[in-house]
Amino acid sequence: MPEISGKSQNPGRRPLPEGYDDPAIPEISKAMFAQMERHVAELDLKIDAIDRQLLEQHKANAVSHALRRSPASGQSPRSPWRFP
Repeated sequence: MPEISGKSQNPGRRPLPEGYDDPAIPEISKAMFAQMERHVAELDLKIDAIDRQLLEQHKANAVSHALRRSPASGQSPRSPWRFP
């Protein structure tokens, strides 16, 4: 099961792809890439905010803590640790 840390899985900005400044790329394409980069950055911020909210809900919920410690949580249905 993945560890719950509350830390962003994607800190900082994503690097631009190689060749982004290539003069052979049309200006309209560069503008499109810049717009996509801004949109991805906005989505990253929204995802980080939702991750923080989920972590706060997890911290405040005793059932969530109990499920976290359960050996069957997150197990495959084929797992040998199935309970009747």
